[in-house]
Amino acid sequence: MKIKDIVNRDIVNLTNCDQEPIHIPGSIQPHGFLIAFSEVAVIEYCSANTESFIGLTPPQLLTRDLKTVFGEAIATDITTYTQSLTTSVAAPLVIEFNKQKFNVNIHKSHPVWIAEFEKQDVTAPRISVVFDQTIQFVKYMQQTQTLQQLCAKVAEEIQALTGYDRVMVYRFDKDYNGEVFAEVKRDDLESFLGHHYPHTDIPVQARQLYIKNLLRLIVDVNYTPVPLYTVDNGQEKNLDLSLSSLRSVSPIHIQYLQNMGVGATLTHHFFVTRRKALGPDCLPPLFL
Repeated sequence: MKIKDIVNRDIVNLTNCDQEPIHIPGSIQPHGFLIAFSEVAVIEYCSANTESFIGLTPPQLLTRDLKTVFGEAIATDITTYTQSLTTSVAAPLVIEFNKQKFNVNIHKSHPVWIAEFEKQDVTAPRISVVFDQTIQFVKYMQQTQTLQQLCAKVAEEIQALTGYDRVMVYRFDKDYNGEVFAEVKRDDLESFLGHHYPHTDIPVQARQLYIKNLLRLIVDVNYTPVPLYTVDNGQEKNLDLSLSSLRSVSPIHIQYLQNMGVGATLTHHFFVTRRKALGPDCLPPLFL
């Protein structure tokens, strides 16, 4: 069996980054691994790093069915999970394979199912603790009277939940020029509050992806992308990673973050609907 990677090797620079097909990079971030399987549970794509997570190489996975690879119980759990999905967002499936627990995010990317595996963090806070923090968060938000107060409180509480050095709320105008509208940061960091950025900083296709996939996580901006592999049958292939949590990031965006001294990011895109209590300046959308 001959396999090949599907890495997009088009050269990207500042003159063509607005045309970059960022939904099909052909690679992922290395803090997890990916498989993509057909409706009959046969693996058609996988990431190059599977051996370091589960002891199996891409040639040992591609064209195999889930039952052969993971065993009947896990294969049944995965297929049952896919059958229960009604939206693109759901709580991760938890599986244990080779004495290691994984959180598995699964979504449909026509015509295959994409499953992304990340090792379960044993140091993560209990769900009950996060739940209590979130409930308190919502109570604080309900007490705000203006959009500025709301965004400041969102930034403050998100920092408390995540421990990030800096949390910003980034607001767009109707032409998608941006402004850092609220910020909470470590005392020794330079403030970006009030800074304005042109709409070209976030190209159209990137904004469209944020609307499709509201959450974007880059664990380490200095990561080395992990290629995706598939069977080489002479056809041109790619895999749409629009809804992927592990999707590799544009090298232009990585350079942008490195220039800002950023080590990792979590971005959430959300809309604020107009309501009287927030005043007339409440316009969508915002980035966190």
